[in-house]
Formats: sequence, structure tokens, C-alpha cells
Amino acid sequence: MVLGALCVLQEAGKTELVLQIGESLLRERLPKSFKQDVVLAMALAYVDLSKDAMALSPPNFIRGCEVLERALKLLQEEGAGSLAPDLQSQIDETLEEITPRCVLELLALPLNDENRSRRVGKLERVPIQ
Repeated sequence: MVLGALCVLQEAGKTELVLQIGESLLRERLPKSFKQDVVLAMALAYVDLSKDAMALSPPNFIRGCEVLERALKLLQEEGAGSLAPDLQSQIDETLEEITPRCVLELLALPLNDENRSRRVGKLERVPIQ
């Protein structure tokens, strides 16, 4: 019932509410299959937030990257790495595509402590080829 409600909320555009409910549910001791469903619903909500950020004009690559990274981390950590491997792969591929633009946007931000820490964190995760 709860998972159905999360899906309905997601379809109604209440993505932030899905994430809030999901986070509170993950603090509870849940059966493994129920927990995995909650994690998947949350990951898909993060993917929707990324799509919204990328649909802006101009696209918000920083926000897109940040929420996709949260989705991937959630799937890997809470899903024990084996949850939705195709989704994880798609998120990873998308991150590879948009991370250079994200880094450029971060570099263009004003120099202050908040932006500096965001830059350092992102640059540490960028693979050098």
C-alpha cells in the first residue's frame, strides 16, 4: 500500500514528498524486499529531479549531477549494489556524459567557501583520462 502511494505521489509530481517519506521509511527496520522497493522508488524520484534540472533552459548540470549521484549512491549502498543494475548503469553513463559540463558550471560559480567545497568534491570524483 505504501509503495503504491509513493508511485502515485511520484506520478503526481510530488517528488520531494516521495524522498521525504522514503528517507523516513529507511530509518525503520524494514523487510529486505520492502526496503529495496523504497530505495528504488527514491532512486527513480532522484532521476526525475535530474530530468527536471536538465529540462531547464539553460540546463542545470550541477543539480542534475548532484541528484543522479544521490540516486546511484542510494542504489549502491542501500540496495547492496545488486539492486536495479540496469538503472545503475544508465545513471553511471549519464553521469559520465554530463559531469564535464557540471565541472565547468562549478568553475564558473563565484569564489566562496560553499562553492569551493562543491568544486573540490566534484573534481575529486572526475576521472582523468
